[in-house]
Amino acid sequence: MSAWSSTPGAEVSTERSALINALRVVRERWWLILISCLVCFGITLGLALHAQKQYTATAQLLIKPSNLPALIAPTQTQSQDSTSLSHLQSDDVSLATSGTVAAMAKEKLRTSESIGSLQDQVTASADSTNDLIDIAVSDTDPAQAAAKANAFASALVDYLTASAQQQLVSGQSKLQSELAHLPADAPSRTAIRQALEQVIALQAVTNGGAQVVEQAGVPGGASSPSVKRDAVVGAAVGILIGLLLAFMLDLFDRRIKSAEALERLYGLPAMTSVPLRRKLSGEREAHVDLEPFRILRDALGFVSLRERPQVILVTSAVSGEGKTSVAGGLARAMAAAGKSVALIEGDVHRPALRRQLGITSNGRGLMNALVAGGSGALELVQETPALPSLAVLASGPFTPNSAELLRLPAMSRVLEDLAGAFDFVVIDGPPLLPVADAQVLLHNPAIDVVLIVSRPYLTTREHIRGATAILKRHPDKGFGMVVNAVHERARGYYGYKERRDDRDVALEHDVLVTEDTGSVAPPRSSRVGRAARGPAPDELDHIADPRSEHN
Repeated sequence: MSAWSSTPGAEVSTERSALINALRVVRERWWLILISCLVCFGITLGLALHAQKQYTATAQLLIKPSNLPALIAPTQTQSQDSTSLSHLQSDDVSLATSGTVAAMAKEKLRTSESIGSLQDQVTASADSTNDLIDIAVSDTDPAQAAAKANAFASALVDYLTASAQQQLVSGQSKLQSELAHLPADAPSRTAIRQALEQVIALQAVTNGGAQVVEQAGVPGGASSPSVKRDAVVGAAVGILIGLLLAFMLDLFDRRIKSAEALERLYGLPAMTSVPLRRKLSGEREAHVDLEPFRILRDALGFVSLRERPQVILVTSAVSGEGKTSVAGGLARAMAAAGKSVALIEGDVHRPALRRQLGITSNGRGLMNALVAGGSGALELVQETPALPSLAVLASGPFTPNSAELLRLPAMSRVLEDLAGAFDFVVIDGPPLLPVADAQVLLHNPAIDVVLIVSRPYLTTREHIRGATAILKRHPDKGFGMVVNAVHERARGYYGYKERRDDRDVALEHDVLVTEDTGSVAPPRSSRVGRAARGPAPDELDHIADPRSEHN
């Protein structure tokens, strides 16, 4: 026996791992990721194809450390380590893109472009492992790019040369002043005199320590845009954006995606999972796979709090979760086992059993029996065309006060009369949350088992929270859950497709509508109730209470 679980999820498996959940999101929303990838790929490809081509030319300079400080101050110890050389190289890189050098390059080019525009086109970089500086210029004209790179390189050499010349002149004046103030017999006069001679000699040949070692040539191809690179980057960005959107949508999606999560949130075990079947729109259900409902039929005894469950209410949190299909499938599975079954169309607001079972409505049903005080219910039942042991009590005419009628003692009398005439009574009840009818039925003591139908990708956390709040008020009922419309690959559903024995084929022709012609198999008898049921097979005789094997 199974009561309502006080600790939700204590008897069900834990939630899927984060990796499996991530794979599920990618599998479900792959179309969003694909669209995002294609859109970003198309945008970047279009921009790359229509973008103006840029050509980059590079000139290379060799920068050598200057020994002028040692010449100008020969009496002082000079140290040059790797750090000071690195600072010197960094200063020269900054000079290459400075406004002063750009102005000198503009004069060499004799161009009307502004100094700021020229600065935007040039970049300088240095390699810390050597003394080389690369000056690169990008332009829409390859010849202009080469000319500008050479002009900037030449301007930098000129600037450094002028700076060195100025430093030599200043150093010469300093050395001459020091030499004039020294006594004639001073030991340092010789060193200062030699330094002065070297400084005067360097003024004619110095280049500031900079030398162009490689002139910029005219580039043969465009440096940007790179169509292949931009397209690949765009596709990668699109995939990342698609993944982000997919996970954000899944985060804000309140629907439950798996049977395991439904079990955990309801706190109930899934008695069976009904696979999702594709069918043409508007086509009446022509074939029902009874295997999940046979499993459900045989599991009723495990959730019932009573020794022999006989009256079963099938409901759901909201409409659209498939409670009518489950109620009809369960009734058919019971009837296929040789049991007499009364199927009550308890949802007055949206009756659908008659259409599903192919029964012609006579306008009378459950509401008429309730108005009459519960009498005459057996006279209002209608047998199904395909199964003589399955009878249907239609909902009858619509009434806005159906909840008040279901609350009357007449409803208990109807259930007692049907339970006395049939082996099982299955009620296709209304959903729990939209209307009060199902909540009224839960108070009826004649109901033994309540089956909650849930559907992945439709049932939300809010639906479950509201439904469980209602169900927990009735600890005297046995509760079970049915997961409807499950993808077969998700649950590994096993079905018989090719090899079936003769007995199964005969039973299928008796129970179901034939698929080839759409015709209905003739009923074996026109009687309703226990009298219509022939001798049941021995192996199908006991389906109500599996505990009888141990008693």
